[in-house]
Amino acid sequence: MMFCYVEVSGMLRDKLMDAMNELHLHGMRSVLDEILSAGIKQRHTPERLLLDLLEAELAERTARSIRYRLGIAKFPVDTKSHREEPNRPGYVRRAGGIPTHAVP
Repeated sequence: MMFCYVEVSGMLRDKLMDAMNELHLHGMRSVLDEILSAGIKQRHTPERLLLDLLEAELAERTARSIRYRLGIAKFPVDTKSHREEPNRPGYVRRAGGIPTHAVP
């Protein structure tokens, strides 16, 4: 009887993993086994298990979004030193490295 239960669990797990893969739920997929084993040991309700999986997905998406934004961010690099700047009254260098003239 126990062997049948393990076999069904394996098939259900495979179906869950396939569904998560098709739905692009990579965060849930990566922690499924961990959350299920901890949930069974601690006797969590199905709602609690689902909440834990959704929180893991949200955390993964947030981290992926931050990595993406940092990857495409192109901050200007100011290669000139301050000594090379024109020494004129009213000359100001903005943070982006674009020279502008201040209003006197």
